[in-house]
Amino acid sequence: GSQVETLLYDNQKTIGPLQKRAQAVMLQLALVERKQMYNNQLEDLRKQKQQTMDKVADLNERIQEIAVELDLKGKDLPKVLHYDLHPKEHHGAILVVRDDEVPVEKYVNP
Repeated sequence: GSQVETLLYDNQKTIGPLQKRAQAVMLQLALVERKQMYNNQLEDLRKQKQQTMDKVADLNERIQEIAVELDLKGKDLPKVLHYDLHPKEHHGAILVVRDDEVPVEKYVNP
């Protein structure tokens, strides 16, 4: 658990308005901590995914170099796959709304 979660009262022991307010504030802080932990884990996964995609790109480059060295111009070359992050995986992409995502017509002044 987090530091804030250790300070939380047992639900049945919150008696009185002061304890209830303190419990509500601590719950909000615990929620912020959980969100930060989640965001950090998500960022770590995104970095790991980017590193893996970079590694695959480097391996693909090396395959192409070897193919050139072996003079295999189009002779059963392995298909080179290129990977990229999904548009929704980029920072802030979830906050951007494109026109094609809105199913209604734009209002035009008469």
